[in-house]
Amino acid sequence: GWRQGRGWLWVLFWCTGGFGLLTSLSHHQSPQTALPVTSAANPNQITISGEDQTETIPVQGKDVVIEGEDNNITLTGHARSVTISGEDNKVQGDAPKAFVSEGEDNTAAWTPSPQTKK
Repeated sequence: GWRQGRGWLWVLFWCTGGFGLLTSLSHHQSPQTALPVTSAANPNQITISGEDQTETIPVQGKDVVIEGEDNNITLTGHARSVTISGEDNKVQGDAPKAFVSEGEDNTAAWTPSPQTKK
């Protein structure tokens, strides 16, 4: 009785722990990147998504949408607009003509430029 019950507990424990380990391993094997994506439907927009990435991305004259989390993004060139809808992102670069932050705990540091006043 007792020995058989302990065996079932071990199987339950092993299965539960094994599943959690497999889930954890598969999550770490395919890291997300913050590489920019340009859509054919809107070639003037660059969408950046991903987690825990440090990237420098050229954005001259484009609309930029940042959707990821915990990224450190440097934008080079003067974006037409920048929208951050992710969380805990740090964005820096030349000041865009328009800026919107819809996410939580994002920070932006812009370098002033005469081009942003046009």
